[in-house]
Amino acid sequence: MPASILTVVFENHYLQAYDIPQWRRVVNDVVGWQEPLLHNHTPEGGETHAYPLVQFRAVRGRGALVGVGAGAEVLLRIMPLLQTELGKIQLELDQAAMQEGQTGFFQYALYRWLALSPINYAEWRQTRSLRLHVAHLERILTGQLLGLLKTLQLEPLPKVVVEIEHLDELGHFSIPTDKGEVQHLAFDVKFSCNVAVPQHQLGIGKFSSKGYGILEMQMKPQYHGSPQQNQKDKKTR
Repeated sequence: MPASILTVVFENHYLQAYDIPQWRRVVNDVVGWQEPLLHNHTPEGGETHAYPLVQFRAVRGRGALVGVGAGAEVLLRIMPLLQTELGKIQLELDQAAMQEGQTGFFQYALYRWLALSPINYAEWRQTRSLRLHVAHLERILTGQLLGLLKTLQLEPLPKVVVEIEHLDELGHFSIPTDKGEVQHLAFDVKFSCNVAVPQHQLGIGKFSSKGYGILEMQMKPQYHGSPQQNQKDKKTR
């Protein structure tokens, strides 16, 4: 069965994207750091590397939480405490659903995407070719989208096809971690994909629980075929 997705917006807490690390601390302080899915650490203190099932967000300028599957269950369980300590909330509970683009490709934006692991970054620096950089990122993006669909229990998994259409390199962001600050290269990306990913402020890539790599659908498909074929069709009309 597809996973549930719960979005909780806290009306009394105003914040922007750069406030999300502090927002994460506020929420974890309320629950005494007793919920592993809210901080992604093992009982022994190590970090987990699975897809984050609770993600911290700024939605409409307010602090928000997005829970997926078991993460949604945790948020529902602790909601009375959060509401008592953090005030008025708005809830939206949905079921993940997948739609393949039978009539074309979906258009997405991906913001502050931290795509590259240390190994991937080393490979990235070995070339200055834009074509190779884009191909490299398309492979990573395909894998991360498949991982997200698997987490959402949207099976059988489809063949995911992506094409990056616009790429902005934002420079290196300094990310606070338990071992100190680390530097990660961030991107804003616009891309086409043959699959509709559920739109609930879900993120992909590194530190997606902290507001990085947020997916946003820009346009639903209007034409048949791949993005390249769509462009040819438009020119011949």
